[in-house]
Amino acid sequence: MAFVKIGLMPDAGVTYFLPRVVGLGRAMQMSMLGDAEEAHRIGLIGKVIPDESLEEEAAKLAEHLAALPTAALGRMKASLHANFGADLETALEREAEGQTFCGYTQDHKEGVAAFFEKREAKFAGK
Repeated sequence: MAFVKIGLMPDAGVTYFLPRVVGLGRAMQMSMLGDAEEAHRIGLIGKVIPDESLEEEAAKLAEHLAALPTAALGRMKASLHANFGADLETALEREAEGQTFCGYTQDHKEGVAAFFEKREAKFAGK
């Protein structure tokens, strides 16, 4: 919420969504003060990173995600987005479909094998 620090106001739907997520008072505070620490404290953002470390931290995160089972990540992301507005029954059905799909992947087999062999899994995105 650094818009105010450069003479701008929030855009891209922030003035619509932020008050609905954190309440009007906190939205005002965060927007007017550009308060990243408050956004982190209340769980709106996961981490505050200094500008000079941003590229390095982003690269580390990308490497970490790329080493995970990407098919499962894709299903997870799609389900979280779709289920955000769904009823519980639909969400559970979507989870069951995704879990079944993931259960047939090579990454799942590798994950189970790594677990039993007490080693780090080496996922291949298959």
